[in-house]
Amino acid sequence: MMILKTLFGVFGLLLWVAIADAQLIRKDQIDPAAFPSLSEMCAENCEIFSADSPSTALEVGDSVDFIRFYRSASGKLVMRCVIGGVEGACDEGFEIKAGFFFQLCDEFGVCGFKWKPEEPNAFDLSCGSAPATPASNRLKIFCESDLPKVKNDAGTVTTIGGAADPFDFHYTLRTGAALANGDDRTRIFSYEGTQTLVIVQIKAWTDTGSTTFNIQKNDGSAVDICTSDITATTSGVACTTFTSGENTLVAGQSWGLDVVTAASSGSPLALHIAISGYRQ
Repeated sequence: MMILKTLFGVFGLLLWVAIADAQLIRKDQIDPAAFPSLSEMCAENCEIFSADSPSTALEVGDSVDFIRFYRSASGKLVMRCVIGGVEGACDEGFEIKAGFFFQLCDEFGVCGFKWKPEEPNAFDLSCGSAPATPASNRLKIFCESDLPKVKNDAGTVTTIGGAADPFDFHYTLRTGAALANGDDRTRIFSYEGTQTLVIVQIKAWTDTGSTTFNIQKNDGSAVDICTSDITATTSGVACTTFTSGENTLVAGQSWGLDVVTAASSGSPLALHIAISGYRQ
């Protein structure tokens, strides 16, 4: 009987020590070698949901080098790297082996971003509507209508790469008499499309002599598109330098013609204008 009591006492002491050690690991440090899988680790009642500050964080690693996980006061998951006991003093990262992937999903199981090591140079994005405008000095990359796009802090959306969808618009000013300074046109083109038109070049020719003009974008107020007026000649003159933000056109906006000097030289009877660019 004494032998049995002694053995029970020794076994009980060892069991108590083991439980105490397991609790210490659960609360402070979780060694991957001690818990081969996450399911086994959490079966030991690890306190992940109570890790709401750095002092109660879930720490994976050893006593010196580890990754610290906890929930911030705003409810965000925070991951910090600690090397040599110093937080943030490292360049460690996750290593994802072939056959696994990294994916970001919301609480409803809708996933919008996926990456896997078999395709290390590719990000798998779900296509949808354009996101909200990002904060100052930031941009958002997203997929819309099967096209990769970028939205900047001004709300401007630009399609990334891909083949450009070109357009060419031609207009001829002819009145039946010599062109005059009053031959302005408030609207030579109105746009109602769904894509943004981006002007790359405005080029113009006269039948004789030369005419100075500018094309204006009207989005509520008329503004010159080219930074300098164009003096068209019989051999053609092009403009490729534009006023910031004025070489684009969206639905509801229009282009107008401002004749600055109808007869810069000679007596032109016609002014032909070609506007070229692409849709995005």
